[in-house]
This record gives sequence, C-alpha cells and structure tokens, in this order.
Amino acid sequence: CREIHAGLMAKERNSINYLFLEPVETTYFPEYLNVVKKPMDLRTLKENLEAGKYTTKEEFYADAQLIFDNAIAFNKDRDSKFVVDLAKRMIRAFDRLKKKTEAATAKKNGGDSASVSAAAGEGTKKIKLKLKRNSSVLSASSSTEDATSGSGGDAPPNKKAKKVKLKLSLGKSTNKSESKSSRSNSPASTAPIVETVGEAPMNATRRAQCYKIISSFKRRQPTNSKWFSKRVSDPMIVKDYEEKIKNPVDLGAITSKLDKNQYSTVAEFVLDLRRICSNCLQYNTTIGDSFRPVAIDCLTTMEQLCKFFIGKNESPKIVYPRLLYCWEECLK
Repeated sequence: CREIHAGLMAKERNSINYLFLEPVETTYFPEYLNVVKKPMDLRTLKENLEAGKYTTKEEFYADAQLIFDNAIAFNKDRDSKFVVDLAKRMIRAFDRLKKKTEAATAKKNGGDSASVSAAAGEGTKKIKLKLKRNSSVLSASSSTEDATSGSGGDAPPNKKAKKVKLKLSLGKSTNKSESKSSRSNSPASTAPIVETVGEAPMNATRRAQCYKIISSFKRRQPTNSKWFSKRVSDPMIVKDYEEKIKNPVDLGAITSKLDKNQYSTVAEFVLDLRRICSNCLQYNTTIGDSFRPVAIDCLTTMEQLCKFFIGKNESPKIVYPRLLYCWEECLK
C-alpha cells in the first residue's frame, strides 16, 4: 500500500495529482458535502495508512479510489470538467500501480504460498485433481491486459501548439458587461468583455485559495513555470526588458506579496498572475518566438485554476474581470 501511495505522489504525476493532495476546503466549497458523503485525499490516505486504520489492502484500495470518484461526482456537471479528466487519469495510474504491486507480491510469496498449502494439507484426505489449461484463453487475456496498460499513460499525447498573436486584457475595466447574445452575434470582435466587478476583499480563506492556485500551477506546469519563477535577470536583456515592461512580476514576487498580505482584493492577485504571461507576450513580439506558446499555455492553466479555486465559488458575484473575448475563443 505504501508503494502504491508513493506511486500516486511520484514526481512524474505532479501534473495530474495536484488537486488531490489535500482535503477540499469545505468552507470555500459549502456545497461539497451535499454531494460527497466521505471526503478523501492523498494526505489523509497516508495518515490513515501510517496510523494502521486499514486492516486489509481492500480497505486502502477503496479509500484511494474514493479520492478520484469524489472528484468526478462533484465536478461532472460543473464548469471544471478538466478536474474529471485529471481524476480519470489518476484512476488509470492507480489501477496500473495495483496490478504491478500485486504481481510483485505474488511472485515474491509464490514459494511460501506453496509451502503453506502443502503444510495445511498434512493429515487430511488427499484428493487428486486434474486441471486442463486453456492456453488460447490465457493468451487472449494477456494480450488484452498488455494493450490496456500500454494505452493508459499519465501524460496526453503532445500536440504542436499553434503560434498565434494575441492581445491580452489585464482586466482593469469596470464597465457593465456586454450581453451573451451580443457576444455570440459578433464572434470576430476584439473588444474586451467588461462587466461590473464586485469587491472581494482579500481574507484568510481567499488567500489560502490563491496559494493553492500558485502551487497547483507549478505542479501542472513544472517546466514552463520555471521561466516565470524569478525576476528577469539575464544581463543580455535585462536593461531592454525593464525599458519595455512597465509592470514586471513573477511567481516569487506574487508569493511574497501574499505572504505580506499586500493584496487588498482577489482581482489584484489575478491581475498580477495575468501580467506574468502578458509581459512575456509583450516582450517576445515575434510571431514565431518560442516563448509565446509557453505564455499562452501558462495563461490557459492559470485561468482554469482561478476559475476552479475562486471564480465559480464566488458566483454569481464576479470578483475579477474576464479576458478579451478573442482570447476566450483562443482558449477554447
């Protein structure tokens, strides 16, 4: 069981396990307990295991499976469909880890099991049985299993990112929103989606959600996030960068501002997150620049996480402005 838990927490699964590491914040998701009767997460699973609360491996398996079943049940009819995909990928990883561990255990204990069976049979009536092996069935079963394990990888197939030039709204406008019908009738419009943004003062609960956004982003984008972890310091470009970028920001600076409680509203935090990517797009203006797809991919992830951890739970109140309509279409 410890091997399976370690496998679920392994570094190669950082991009898909990040939403299942800690208990769901029910104060921020008050409706969660209406859907999920027994919450479970990877941290609680390990604590139960270390405390000896599981008397059989089946009990451990049931709780591990429950983590991902809960995620699917709660998110299947919500806007956060990407959580369902992550949960399904974790289930496939869990199944593979179970098979691998059980196969290794069976191989290790094979000789011992035979000895125990022989000892148990002493003094009892010996019965002879003839077993006929169906090799064709075994072969078909083995092939099916191999095909299944080969097609269930953790990482989706790589897709070549489209290199497009986009304009990004940082969301400072507070005018009233355009109607949905107006947006649908003008799909080519590049005017920003603007709406009345309610005040959402930063408090302890919202700050905790902001921390989760940053940590989840780093786990989901472990390679790309490193480009934005610190202030630009390359001596070859730093002077030019500071002249062109008026509001430089990075993940380290955002975390520091959260630590010092320097964000007065949620909208200010989201604005800084967007600036990381918009600064990259603003400085790397060549359409073929390799950093542009990185910025687009990172902003896509940031928007999903902001919506998941903050946006939908404040609904119908809008606590931070949306992006330009053209950008929303590109994210789709």
